[in-house]
Amino acid sequence: MDTFLITTPRAILRRLQEDDVRAFVGYRSDPEVARYQGWSATTVNQARAFIRDQARQRLGAPGSWSQIAVVHKATGELMGDIGILV
Repeated sequence: MDTFLITTPRAILRRLQEDDVRAFVGYRSDPEVARYQGWSATTVNQARAFIRDQARQRLGAPGSWSQIAVVHKATGELMGDIGILV
């Protein structure tokens, strides 16, 4: 797995991790969040599979989406993720 980590004064950008599942499912299943996105509610099993799949992908591989976790630096809480298509 490739390493990816960017830190700012308030946030950390990194790859999604298994520990992110609960927060990931929480915001991905929130209708107010999902209405602005191209995805629908996510189950725990779907989230785990998605995170495992992302871990196997090379970040920035042409033609594939990479999801980057956005983590609150002070609390370590996953706040969201960013999709990047190269």
